[in-house]
Amino acid sequence: MEHARLATVLNALPLAVLLIDANGTIVMTNTEAADSLQAHGTHLVGRGVLDVLPQFDLSCTPGGIAHAPADELAFRMTVRCTDSFEFTAEVAVRSLVHDDANLLLITIQDLTGRIVVEAELRRLHRQIEMILCATTDGVIGVDAHARVVLANPVATQALGYSAGELDGHALLPMVMPSHADGTVLPAEASALLDTLVSGRDHRLPVATLWRKDGTPLPVELSTVAVCEGDRVLGAVVTFADRSAFQALIEHQRTFAALIDNELHAPLVRVAQTLTQLADDPAGQLWPEANRTLRGLAEDCRHAARLVDDVRSAREPYTAQRGNGPGPGRTRSWTEHAGGVTTPQLRPDAPRVTARHRRAVPAAAGALPPELSPVGSRGAPPVTAVRWP
Repeated sequence: MEHARLATVLNALPLAVLLIDANGTIVMTNTEAADSLQAHGTHLVGRGVLDVLPQFDLSCTPGGIAHAPADELAFRMTVRCTDSFEFTAEVAVRSLVHDDANLLLITIQDLTGRIVVEAELRRLHRQIEMILCATTDGVIGVDAHARVVLANPVATQALGYSAGELDGHALLPMVMPSHADGTVLPAEASALLDTLVSGRDHRLPVATLWRKDGTPLPVELSTVAVCEGDRVLGAVVTFADRSAFQALIEHQRTFAALIDNELHAPLVRVAQTLTQLADDPAGQLWPEANRTLRGLAEDCRHAARLVDDVRSAREPYTAQRGNGPGPGRTRSWTEHAGGVTTPQLRPDAPRVTARHRRAVPAAAGALPPELSPVGSRGAPPVTAVRWP
């Protein structure tokens, strides 16, 4: 009666079950074990456990089978059917007392499908790692509570943190606590929190993150929601370091100030002086001298306009990143393929003739290589101007 009741219980289990006696012999199986491990015309009962589980260690528990502990032990090992077909399974072992006999209850769960899924997940994980390591932008993933769940090497290096220091910690207090001027960033002004709450994506051309050492990092920042249906599960924050671009803008400002103070302003003053001399209110100069002075004054004014044009040709580098021409500027702007913005001169702009072209290389030579309007970088040369 006890034997029949035990068989009924075992047959109700969805996993293959083997009962092993103290000698390591299979004394009972359930229906699932017979269907999955037993070929037609063969039997599991009476076989040794090593025939079915070649990697099974009968002494794996203290005292051997006869003194197996009540706690369940689980192993991943190869299972061999009676027709010699093999597959990988998770094997769980537990002691059982039946009719005063110490037995081992072994359950077998086929892992063939799970192994395929695990291999695919490992492959996808490697692909994601390669993509994150190859990108030139910093990438940080956060959960719905803005806690960091991943960070690529670019992000950790730019911020000065290790991946372990970021993992599981709230991102906002660590790298987004305040604006560039040090004022506290309120929650309602946080693009990341708005993305997590509303699911809206944000792109900020100018933003500030803070490094571990407390120094600001100017960046372009984007936040994209990770959703499942209508539910926001987290967000991905990407950023590009703008430090080099900021340095370029500062270099441009220094260059413009140098042009204004050391070249443009002196030319204007010389032109004004020559004009005053040419006016000759006392009438002491010959007409030829007046004409010569007026011609020299006009040349100085034209050279000043040329210097102003060379300086203004650098403004597109600021406009490319969303700053654009400011109010009152008279230049028009044209977007070319590839994202390069180039200036177009006013219709009334002066034109250079052959006698003034020598001034163009000289003025362009004053530019640093990265700002040069001519050369191998493919930027358009300074547009020629013709005297009116």
